[in-house]
Amino acid sequence: MHLRNKRTLSAIAALSATSLGLTGLASSPANALNGINFTVTSNNATSVVIPVDGQGTYFIKHAAVGDVLTFTPASATPFSAIAQAHGAAGLVPPASAAAFANIGGAVLGVFPAGVGQNFTLANYSPAAPLAAFGISGGQANQAIVDAGLAPVVAVADAGTQAQFAVAQLQMGNQNPSQAPTLTATNSSAGGTVTLGGAHFWGAPVTGVGTAAAAAAGIPAPTVLLDGTTPLGAASVQTSAATLNVGTGAFTPGGVPSGTVSLPNNLAGGSHTLTLIQPNVTPYDGNGTGPAANQVVATASFTVAGPTAAASPATAQDGTVVAITGDNWAPNFAASLAFTNGSDTGSATVDASGHLSGTITVNTANEALGSNDVIVTQATSGLTATASLNISSIPTLHQDINEIVLPGSGLGDTQSASTVNLSATTLNGHVQTATGSLNQVTVTDTRGTNAGWTLTGRLAGDFINATPGNENGNTTATGVEPNSHNRIPASNLSWNPAVSLAVPTDGLPGDVAAGSTTALSKTVAKTLAVAGVGGGGGTWQADAALSLTVPAYVNKGTYTATLDLVLG
Repeated sequence: MHLRNKRTLSAIAALSATSLGLTGLASSPANALNGINFTVTSNNATSVVIPVDGQGTYFIKHAAVGDVLTFTPASATPFSAIAQAHGAAGLVPPASAAAFANIGGAVLGVFPAGVGQNFTLANYSPAAPLAAFGISGGQANQAIVDAGLAPVVAVADAGTQAQFAVAQLQMGNQNPSQAPTLTATNSSAGGTVTLGGAHFWGAPVTGVGTAAAAAAGIPAPTVLLDGTTPLGAASVQTSAATLNVGTGAFTPGGVPSGTVSLPNNLAGGSHTLTLIQPNVTPYDGNGTGPAANQVVATASFTVAGPTAAASPATAQDGTVVAITGDNWAPNFAASLAFTNGSDTGSATVDASGHLSGTITVNTANEALGSNDVIVTQATSGLTATASLNISSIPTLHQDINEIVLPGSGLGDTQSASTVNLSATTLNGHVQTATGSLNQVTVTDTRGTNAGWTLTGRLAGDFINATPGNENGNTTATGVEPNSHNRIPASNLSWNPAVSLAVPTDGLPGDVAAGSTTALSKTVAKTLAVAGVGGGGGTWQADAALSLTVPAYVNKGTYTATLDLVLG
């Protein structure tokens, strides 16, 4: 019996988001209350008992400690219990939910069909740190009420933990005490507005407007433009309350967030957005009219009207006038027309609402003097005018020619012909000697932009020019040194770089440096390359050099020749 009692009370306390959410305006699923319908009444004549779904979900307004609630099942129940708990139990894992129940006040038993079971509302306090989630002095904790969370009385099956009936309670005339606030960012026609604010309600526990709330059948928020026009609110939500069951730390939630898109034809000026949060509690909302029992706040924001400007502002016959502007409906075209004339032009609008287009003046068709350009975006209905004056002074035209002749062609020079790498002192380990290639200057004055490639290839390995005569070494001319007097060509690598000799001596990006790589005796490696269609001007090619010096080589001066070829 003890185990059945414990499981029943856990079931009552573990009010899920779904069970709370189903107290919304929509009807519950057929099996929401697990197949046994209940009716609930109160002996308090001043209480208002509101059936929500006809199956056992109720709001009870103006309840009081000492009220006797009568739960009558339509059919007999298995061994069950009626007990007080709190809707905040849905904020914690099911295993912790029993901590919210008033275990001592539970009514236990098998409830026969048609026989009312009385339950008396009482003050009670859950154990620390959850004491705030009880009823004290006939009142619920105001901070919890401000989050839109309510005490409950529920009926649940001991064996399956299925709930048969749940009633949310408004104790007396207690309501959330903080008025909700809403903020909205300024925008333009067809743009988006970002919402913010505070003090909406954190119930239901899944957060109004979230996917979890939608899955539970909880209505999404409503957003009204200027108090009447509904806007798409798919990305708008109010945050859920949260609770740390270990510390009792409670965050009320109720913070609106998300964006709404404005109509493309919305006129510039001051407007309002109203956010209506569905009320799924017995508490009184703060709205009026159709939203009287819901949670409502309104924010003002400004819509910037469309603009248009002409450049130049004074034009002559044949002038191509550029028309630009902002705050237009994104991604819709616009037409251009003179106030007094027959010629027309067109403009496009990008995703940010920026407009750009052109119209050409023909004084045979356009009146002289003030003759503004009218911009019309037919899709949105937005219009604006760009001031323009058409002058009678004729536009004079002169064609200016410049003949560019080819120069001496393609050539290269270098700053020096000898590179001395850093000296190496043998230490019994492989070491690295470093240095820099002498800068190579490539000049292309052919005027054809045929492109070019500068490559490097070693003529042979690094050979010790001073091997000495000790230990079998030889200095005889024509005698090939042994491996102890040779460093392989592939031990030398370079890291190329290119630059312009003078910033204006070429078009940046025309020439690219070759890749970092080991050099070779057989394959030419790229130091710099200009593709077809570029490379004209004067360029500088450099490279950082790195030579791997084996531990086994003899002392001496090792030399190899690097051949640089431009073609």
